[in-house]
Amino acid sequence: MSNFYEYIRQGEPGRSVKAAAWQTAIGLQDVDGLKPSSYLIDTVKRIMDSLKEKGFIARRNGKRDGWWEVLIEIPGAQ
Repeated sequence: MSNFYEYIRQGEPGRSVKAAAWQTAIGLQDVDGLKPSSYLIDTVKRIMDSLKEKGFIARRNGKRDGWWEVLIEIPGAQ
């Protein structure tokens, strides 16, 4: 229970922490032979497309092996 109280004390994690947690969760599902729901995938695609169109993020070093670069300062991001 002490981890729960520490979480409450620290408050809501930043976006980068949340993104890392989601990426880990999806990866763990894949290891277990589970697949994320189509709703989750569609939601992520919609959000990413919106961020790309607004110029907030850009793909670097290729589509498959690349990474996303944040092009703006995000308040609260770590």
